[in-house]
Amino acid sequence: MRIISILVFLICNISLIEAKEISLKELRSEHFIIKYQRGVSTGYIYKIKHEAEYDYRYITQEFHLIRGNFWTWENRARIFIAASRQSFLKNFPCYKWSQACVDYRKKSIWTYAGQKGFFDTLRHEMTHIIFREYIGYRNFPLWLDEGMAVYMEQSPYPLQVRRSINYMRKAIRLGRYFSFNKMAVVDVNYLNSLSESKIDLFYQQAFSMIYFLIKRYGRDNFAEFLRGLKGGKGLMEALTSAYPEISTMNNFQKRWKKFYLL
Repeated sequence: MRIISILVFLICNISLIEAKEISLKELRSEHFIIKYQRGVSTGYIYKIKHEAEYDYRYITQEFHLIRGNFWTWENRARIFIAASRQSFLKNFPCYKWSQACVDYRKKSIWTYAGQKGFFDTLRHEMTHIIFREYIGYRNFPLWLDEGMAVYMEQSPYPLQVRRSINYMRKAIRLGRYFSFNKMAVVDVNYLNSLSESKIDLFYQQAFSMIYFLIKRYGRDNFAEFLRGLKGGKGLMEALTSAYPEISTMNNFQKRWKKFYLL
């Protein structure tokens, strides 16, 4: 399975990244400032602009993630495009196994051109920013952020969703999955210590948790769950409020397993 991108709570010298912008070309759209290295074709950058604008509206409308702070003028999101993976790893603040990373507070995405699934990765990273603008910047488990991002990345592709479900169903049957209590405490540093197969499992399981909530209980309950988070409730409080059957992470795990093993 493909190792997808990572939400990074960046602790880096942002001024250093900005200093490197001097060597980058720039294209602006209604909601984005795209900065890219020489060697990336203009046609490719215009396609990125078109797809980014489409995804901005798609992600916002999918769960009505309406925020008060619009991405206009100098508040536009920034997308930094390296010409190659080598340049991406050298110049951008991302993990060596990632395809992209994001600082959602600064609405900045770093990635590189030419990769397989580039536009899916872009949608994934954009989801992080829009989702966190909606629910706020409190400390939530990583599975929630990544589950939402993978869900939005895969939702336009029924075949990819089916593959992910089959992957997770097999992992559950073999007992090769993370306990939900473990999922609740996994962070970026822990992920960085794992093998690629375990990292991929984490992402697929995070997706499967979001998918379960939406498909088993419906979109209205999921929207209520998100509104609870936005309104200041903690994760379990918001879950239990929207889903009275889910009172603990162990209970969540039990119902999740039953859903996929039916």
